Amino acid sequence: MIARLLLLTLLGVAVAGCEPPPASVPPFEGRTIRDRETFRPGTAPYRTGELILAERTSIPIELVRIEDAERELVTFECVAHGETVDQEVYQDRVASFSLVSKTGESFDPPLPLIVYPVRVGETKPFEWKGKVLEGEVPSNAHAVVTVLDEPSNLPAPFSETIRVNVELSLHGAGDPTKRELAFWFVEGRGLVKRSFGALDTRQPSQP
Repeated sequence: MIARLLLLTLLGVAVAGCEPPPASVPPFEGRTIRDRETFRPGTAPYRTGELILAERTSIPIELVRIEDAERELVTFECVAHGETVDQEVYQDRVASFSLVSKTGESFDPPLPLIVYPVRVGETKPFEWKGKVLEGEVPSNAHAVVTVLDEPSNLPAPFSETIRVNVELSLHGAGDPTKRELAFWFVEGRGLVKRSFGALDTRQPSQP
């Protein structure tokens, strides 16, 4: 009798050990981001990183943050060997965080990436219409912006992120062109990674 009870106990432990683990819940899915203090998007997320070009060339950079408080602008400069090789300008307001320009192009009006409050993964995608100026050539533009709970491919502490996905359509003199921009934010650390489609990607240095 004792042996039988012992056998049943062991079988129960074995079966319990074979049960699949409970599904993990994404850290930000369904969460409402009420203001800019949660992700602090205008904060410099790190001091050194890398700029990955279209041909997969990686340039080690220093990330320099410049603030224009009066105009509510934040500039991130990618500096290599003492020279600025790339520049991003954002409008960091209480109500929203928007893309103003990147080296070679600007957005008029600024393209909102986060509009507070936003419910991650559940807020209906919002649309933007304006002009994109590439050099001195303007194009009518339309964008669809989605905020998702999506981890980056970066190691901790930059792995748990929300991703802002921008589907951008440009209507210039030639055929319409489409591009996908992406921006990854870490809670309390800001904009840790951004990708301008096939053009380039900025992210922290990899070990």
